[in-house]
Amino acid sequence: MAADVRYIGTASAGGDGTTDALTGANAAYASMASLIANYPNLNLVSAGDTLEILCFGTVDTSQPNFSGFTVDATHFITMKADRSKADGFYDGTLAFSESHYHIKNTGFYGLRSVPAYSVVDGLQIWHNGNTSNHIALVFDPGTTGQEILNCRVRGGGNHTLGITLAVHHVSRPELIANNLIFNCGAGIKGRNNVHSHVETWRWYNNTIWDCTTGIDIVSQQANTTVLLKNNLLFDNGTDIAEGGASVTHTYDSNAGQDTPPIGETGTVTLGALADEMEDPSAATGSEDVRPKSGGGAVGAGVGNASDSYVPTTDILGNARSTTAPTIGAFEISAGGGGGGDVLPHGLHQIENGNTGLSRASHSIEEGFVA
Repeated sequence: MAADVRYIGTASAGGDGTTDALTGANAAYASMASLIANYPNLNLVSAGDTLEILCFGTVDTSQPNFSGFTVDATHFITMKADRSKADGFYDGTLAFSESHYHIKNTGFYGLRSVPAYSVVDGLQIWHNGNTSNHIALVFDPGTTGQEILNCRVRGGGNHTLGITLAVHHVSRPELIANNLIFNCGAGIKGRNNVHSHVETWRWYNNTIWDCTTGIDIVSQQANTTVLLKNNLLFDNGTDIAEGGASVTHTYDSNAGQDTPPIGETGTVTLGALADEMEDPSAATGSEDVRPKSGGGAVGAGVGNASDSYVPTTDILGNARSTTAPTIGAFEISAGGGGGGDVLPHGLHQIENGNTGLSRASHSIEEGFVA
């Protein structure tokens, strides 16, 4: 099996994407949509390939739709902000950076039809449409196994949906974790009101704010199990909402402004936001939502030692406590500051420059230093 690495650079004149150059036949693609339109074989299964996409630059105004790809559990797509580039992965502490690679458009979808088994790692998506049901990131219907990790999702207002399971169709992502999601109608929305598939939704360590509803779980079949752990929610109209059929759920160590937040175990009710986070009231996109070392979210989460799906690194790659991590996307030690800048290695991520494939357990981390 071959691991095909392609580059997207928004300043590129356009090429076949096989290098990170900005000119020439082998230059990076200029946009995500250009990669999709020009990629030589969308059937990764027949080609025997995995596809890793490394993104850098500034704004990508295209509307990428991955529905044409054919994938399976061993032939899949990884979309990543390039950590080796100064304008690739945003490793700063503010909510969003327009100086780093980000998808921004006003179409119906920002990033559409994320195929089964895909990993989306460290991308920024700014979906600034604000009419009914505009969606920043949506899964392909009937799919399973995706991971959405370390992303920053910015909506356009109270009609935008942030990360959304396929509307009216089953989709079963493996993990949605370590994301910053804000200015949306619903930060994360799950729906299963048609199919009888057995589903487990794991939404862990996300920080969600300035949304009409932080997490919205609607019209489930009774066979849907919802696991919400270590999510930090504030400045939302409602932090966690349920609707529809009976839900089998475990809510553990979530923090919010509701009194108390929905949950059975370890819930934390936040105090004054100025005491809880560094700068949560800055201009939209410039918020610093890292918990302060003395805040209620620090050391209050459930760790990887108890649930192997809990991430062992935070959005920046800092090592998390495996027993009592910080709630939300950022890890803060009780004494202030995080761990070393370690690049996470997820369920089936491929590291920069590594032509081999590792499809290890979700709980395994590589000691790769960014």
